[in-house]
Amino acid sequence: MANINKITRCFRAVNNSTVKIKRFNFMYQRLNIYLIGGALLAAYVIANIYDQNYIEERNKALNYNERIEKHYDKLKTRYEYLGEEIGNYQDFYKQQIKRYYDNFWLIGIFSLVTIMPWLIFITWRQAAPICFDRKRQLVYTWHKGKLYAAKLDQLQIELKDKSTHLEFSGGWGPMVISLYPAGEVYDASKNLKKGKRIAIGTFIPQYNYQNHDLKPFIENYMAGYLNIPNSIEPSKSWLEYAPRKPKGFPSDNILNKAIDEWLKQEKAIN
Repeated sequence: MANINKITRCFRAVNNSTVKIKRFNFMYQRLNIYLIGGALLAAYVIANIYDQNYIEERNKALNYNERIEKHYDKLKTRYEYLGEEIGNYQDFYKQQIKRYYDNFWLIGIFSLVTIMPWLIFITWRQAAPICFDRKRQLVYTWHKGKLYAAKLDQLQIELKDKSTHLEFSGGWGPMVISLYPAGEVYDASKNLKKGKRIAIGTFIPQYNYQNHDLKPFIENYMAGYLNIPNSIEPSKSWLEYAPRKPKGFPSDNILNKAIDEWLKQEKAIN
């Protein structure tokens, strides 16, 4: 029997009707954003403090108006001394501003690349969880305005030993399942399609193979062999804290209609 206390970090919400399990990829990708964003920010700070060539180019870009004005005033003084006309400032400005385009591009692109991971961090919302509905004996989620679902024997469960092929094997990998849009569970030969492969569980796991413990838990929970104690509360990884609330499901009316339609089409195929 699964030890529920060991996998509470995998849950978004849990009770004896439904269990909502987090998507693994959100936290894994968020860690990458932290690492990339931190590295870019460090490079940006170092360049702005120690790189004299960059500082010079930055100052040119920031003070271009002042520099053009000083250049114009110097030339104007020289031309007046020689008894010649320099022309009006607007024409001079239009000619000189082109010399600063490379500086603008350098500072703008460097700053944008540095801030981009943090903009993603602020705007990116965690996807809707994977709901294990014991009453309906159905597993489903909501993705881009559409229901993806499967019955327990349609999940095509895979237990990954690692998060990506670049990692050493260490049992940090997710549990991966297949969910399907309505009417797209089976092919013409009534074999299961691959479906939308979704990684579930927590990242970073508190211990090796923590996400793999979801499999016996789900099997026992859906079969009714396991009940959720009132004392069980989901916990969070530090990677889950974000400015925007996670996505959820639509209204009960919309969700129930989508589930009914999914079951209707799945039954029609069988």
